[in-house]
Amino acid sequence: MTPEGQALVAQGLELTTPHGRVFGPVDWVLPPRTHGAVLGVQGSGRSAFLLAITGRMRGLTGTLRVGDLDGLRQPRLLRHRSAVARITDLVELEPDLTVAEAADEHALADGIGVRRGRESFMALQEAIDHHFAPSARVDTLSAYERTLLAALLACQRPAHHIVLDDVDDALTVPQLQELYRAMDLLGTLGHSFVVSALESSPLPRGAAVLHLPPPQTREALSLSFGHLRPRVITQES
Repeated sequence: MTPEGQALVAQGLELTTPHGRVFGPVDWVLPPRTHGAVLGVQGSGRSAFLLAITGRMRGLTGTLRVGDLDGLRQPRLLRHRSAVARITDLVELEPDLTVAEAADEHALADGIGVRRGRESFMALQEAIDHHFAPSARVDTLSAYERTLLAALLACQRPAHHIVLDDVDDALTVPQLQELYRAMDLLGTLGHSFVVSALESSPLPRGAAVLHLPPPQTREALSLSFGHLRPRVITQES
């Protein structure tokens, strides 16, 4: 069962580096069992914000809570209560794996075991009425199918919220709307997504929206994960 009845609350949440402000200060509430959408231009800190709300970014100030969990003081617990479907250039599907191999690898990484992972993956496909060929290689899938697969794999274990970066990347509007329909079906099972997208993109139905302002300086605009990488938590420590 996923945690229910707990809102994610950010108050004055901010990330700055010697190269400039990445995002914030942010005040935002994600109600229980609700999808979220983080919107902004390139360089506005969308990816960093998604890492922050999953306990995978150091150097934050302000407040971040999920129910009684203090996300800044207990980042390890926040990582366990959340899941990452995709963070562009940091967390993505391995292109050389088959769908079956990707599902097994993800289940092992999540600590739920291959057998439980396979059962969960099959049930998730049934729920959205979309079945992947187990032998299909990830790099042969369309952009829509790769995004959908990443979303399903992140649902293999219970999580309070799942983040999906650049949800609108390479998708047409009809494909994005179809993806959101699948997310709504997954939502009935208790899976809430927080996606990032450009300001002009369609949104999930009833989403709690956060608008990140454009970077204020040229230094902030050029900020890359090359600068952020020492602060990003990519594995358990």
